[in-house]
Amino acid sequence: MTTLDPPIAARSIGDVTPGSLVQVGTARGFCARHPATDTRSVVIYYPDRNGFRYNLAQAPVLDFGLGWVIVPDLESLDESVLPSEGSTELFLLGDSPKIIFAMASGAEGPHQLDLKTGAIEPVRRQGAVHAFRKWTVGIKTTDGDFVPLLDVGPRYRDDDSSTEPHEV
Repeated sequence: MTTLDPPIAARSIGDVTPGSLVQVGTARGFCARHPATDTRSVVIYYPDRNGFRYNLAQAPVLDFGLGWVIVPDLESLDESVLPSEGSTELFLLGDSPKIIFAMASGAEGPHQLDLKTGAIEPVRRQGAVHAFRKWTVGIKTTDGDFVPLLDVGPRYRDDDSSTEPHEV
């Protein structure tokens, strides 16, 4: 029997579990679920546009599953960030991490994606919140190695120290 380490699968976006880490072409992001319709889409990170964007992802995606790990750069914690469209920060809102992203044209205002559940919600206006400006998402292999798949935020310098992964 052949196994993949790390485990991945090519799937239609409709067959991906919300909250999964996915790849569309060369871009990576998260499977999102619209609570009202239960339809799936992808929220992709675009470093050249400095943010996350909504994408319908009609083609098959690579599904890395729900076993991904977030490694926040603890030195990049900012305690007074105002959530806004075009953000790359990892927000600590409620009991799970969230990202803010731009919806398709015509949608009102920025939306947030709950990274635990994959649920899309409008951003509730509030004061400043805690956020990490730099963070990495990756997966662990069956032998325990960490494979980084998505670096978010300002470019990492060679002398940046890494932190231990924190499972989501």
